Amino acid sequence: AAPGSTSEGDVPGRGSAPGTMHDEHVLGAPSSGLGSRRVTIAESGRAGAGPSRAETIRGAAAQGFASIAYRQVYGAYSTVTEDVLAEERVPPGYRWLVKRYFSIIKPRE
Repeated sequence: AAPGSTSEGDVPGRGSAPGTMHDEHVLGAPSSGLGSRRVTIAESGRAGAGPSRAETIRGAAAQGFASIAYRQVYGAYSTVTEDVLAEERVPPGYRWLVKRYFSIIKPRE
């Protein structure tokens, strides 16, 4: 390459091994001093196979797939979604996807 120009080997992601063309200072200081209050909890499951897929489906069908609580939550989210779509600039493709998603998850009678 001519002086002052870059060759493919000088461009990050091209012609170099992964991880060799990065700046160590981009990430900043380590975040170990943030004072996190996380607690590690171990949870163990119960031994056994659990219900089969057919048993799970039969149980859901007997109870009804959409409960009253789900209908209420769906109604609330659907209303909020319509408000946001009316107020915000949402690209038409995304607008269609959001409406399609809510039509798919709508509780059935």
